[in-house]
Amino acid sequence: IVIGRQSITSIDKLRPTLQQAIAESIGMQVNLGELRGEWPRLKPIIDVEKIELVAEDSSTAMVLHSGRANLDVFSTLKYRTPIWRELSVERLALTLVEDRLGRWGLKGLSSDTETDLRIITDPIFYSRLILLEQVTVNLQFFSGKVIQIHGDDVQLENDTDFHRAELSLRLSDQDTPAYLLIEGQGDPADLESFHADGYLKLQDFNISKPLVRIIKPLLPALFANLSEFQANASGEIWIDFHPGSALDFEGSLAVSEIPLDWLAD
Repeated sequence: IVIGRQSITSIDKLRPTLQQAIAESIGMQVNLGELRGEWPRLKPIIDVEKIELVAEDSSTAMVLHSGRANLDVFSTLKYRTPIWRELSVERLALTLVEDRLGRWGLKGLSSDTETDLRIITDPIFYSRLILLEQVTVNLQFFSGKVIQIHGDDVQLENDTDFHRAELSLRLSDQDTPAYLLIEGQGDPADLESFHADGYLKLQDFNISKPLVRIIKPLLPALFANLSEFQANASGEIWIDFHPGSALDFEGSLAVSEIPLDWLAD
């Protein structure tokens, strides 16, 4: 700890070493922006200008802007990866890709390698508090279609076996967000025993773009003339995540009238 306090103010000098260590752990190119640090009492704090993970095709798989992290020393030693008492991020963008078996993962992290995903998931599952002002997730389906999801004011809380996530969701650049709350018990890394309850509220939520992108590839001949249209959804849905990854849904959902004049002749 004494050595850490003496060296943390010069942490930016370790940037090349940190980049190489992270790259070797996850098998991707890593670019770090300026690092600054301080160590009041037993709470080391690190400010990072930018973290970027680059895929093999030179595209950005994940980029984080303006992060401030309060390190949990004892949990970091326990899990052997950075665990935070509090992590706040101004902007986070990442790309998830679907493989032929329907599995999702961060772009550039191959499921056929021994890349250790826990270096990414453990900080999310076990850090005490994570605050993300803006999150953008690009979902690349195996079919080639892409859907972009935005999250605002994302708050993730973890306390031993209790986990809570709260956020607002938007598709593309729509103005009206959906509200999502999830509370779980157990270890999220063990889906065979993890259980959670979720609540989703929609109010005039525009679902036209994802409907077009999902329906058109399924029946291309029938929906050849399908283009953008306005379809809004409102309602409340309660979600039950059972151990073993099973899901139950309950609630009500109303969708505005969908025009049928775009059916192919």
